[in-house]
Amino acid sequence: MVDPITLEVLRCKLEAVAGDGSRTIIRTAISPLVAEAGDCSCTIYSPEGDLVVGGGMVQIHFHVGGNGIREILARHGNSIAPGDIFLVNDPYNGGGLHAQDIFIHMPVFEQDHLAAWVGASAHMMDMGGMVPGSFCTAATEAYQEALRFPPVRLSRAGVEQGDVWSILRNNIRMASTIEMDMRSLISGANVTRAEIEKIVADHGAEMFLEATTKLARLTEQEVRRRIGELEPGTYRAAAWAEWSHELFHIPCELTVAADQLTFDFSGASPQSTHFFNSKPYIVKSLLGVQLAPYLAKALPLNEGLFRSFTIRCEPGSILDAQMPAPIGGPHLGIGQTAMEVAMRALNLAISASPGASARENMAGPSSASSLAVVTLAGKGLDGQPIGWLMTEAAATAASAGHDRDGIETTYQLVGSGILVSTAEQKSAIRRRKTRPSCYMPGEWREGVARGPLPPALV
Repeated sequence: MVDPITLEVLRCKLEAVAGDGSRTIIRTAISPLVAEAGDCSCTIYSPEGDLVVGGGMVQIHFHVGGNGIREILARHGNSIAPGDIFLVNDPYNGGGLHAQDIFIHMPVFEQDHLAAWVGASAHMMDMGGMVPGSFCTAATEAYQEALRFPPVRLSRAGVEQGDVWSILRNNIRMASTIEMDMRSLISGANVTRAEIEKIVADHGAEMFLEATTKLARLTEQEVRRRIGELEPGTYRAAAWAEWSHELFHIPCELTVAADQLTFDFSGASPQSTHFFNSKPYIVKSLLGVQLAPYLAKALPLNEGLFRSFTIRCEPGSILDAQMPAPIGGPHLGIGQTAMEVAMRALNLAISASPGASARENMAGPSSASSLAVVTLAGKGLDGQPIGWLMTEAAATAASAGHDRDGIETTYQLVGSGILVSTAEQKSAIRRRKTRPSCYMPGEWREGVARGPLPPALV
């Protein structure tokens, strides 16, 4: 049995190791989006693909990567060996958030025993398709959007698979930049894998498995206890997403029962011919990260949190699209709207629960669904395609909480921050800043720039 001190030491070690992997990616990558904005992650998973611990800025990568590991096990389970490196980016077949967020998955072995997985992910500036950057809002089928990989080996038992690399280079723009960023993911995963192997050798594979399993179980137990503080019942919220004068309905019915939350999105609009169709595993990953500050404050972010709630999405709906529906931005407009309505329903439950510890983080509706990214593309000095992904449009304001002002540069009142890419060295952009507040006076205001109100509002 693992004692509490050893368990905490191991948890801190794993968090540090995952963080080292993420920092290695940033130091090795060359695109500003990864090397400067830090749009990447390095995550440790159990042999089955359960989240153990994540490192890096993009927390929504952490849980979503388990989808790829489960697909690898289903397709390649009997042949996985030390030295294998898998690439996957297809949301319909084991991918992460979308085709540009590729995952590099690497098994960690202790002798012949599979002890863990490492998953490294980052946004690639291009993955082929109709337009530079692969965000194609005009696409009506997934085939038009990007080059999509189910789990395939980039390396087999330590031998690089050149044919796969050749297919990749031949079908994407900015191939040298993308390849370097992908190899940065391999570097980060290798750093993390090597450290996990040392930890497993020091403590033994059996104790390592027992400890990581116990960490998830303890998180789950505490989250369920906190859920038990909420008033049982059914809470509903709904929203509409708009695209080119079309409206898409996203309802959510939250059931709080004992120590379990169920978010039911039945009744959502049918899947669309637009790029923002989503999948349940993506919605769950988005929602879990948002639930954490409310129900898992000061707890490790691991599989235990995600076991404490379930989501229901109807197949063929815009939240569980089926091939060949386009799926270039499943974590943006529609996915974020689903997360928003789920959080509104949760806030209703929290407001009905005077004794709930989650009340300290109550907030109004977020503006997550207003997130926007813009790809700037053209020809570089060598005449070849070049582009940048500008994430500044993701810096929207958060609504006020029950005891404090909102925030100017993030869409949520609690939780992690926002990515901002620095591109002055490679583009015509010279100056950027947040604009002064234009909101009306009030004790707690939304998106407020500190300081006096503009004269027109005094």
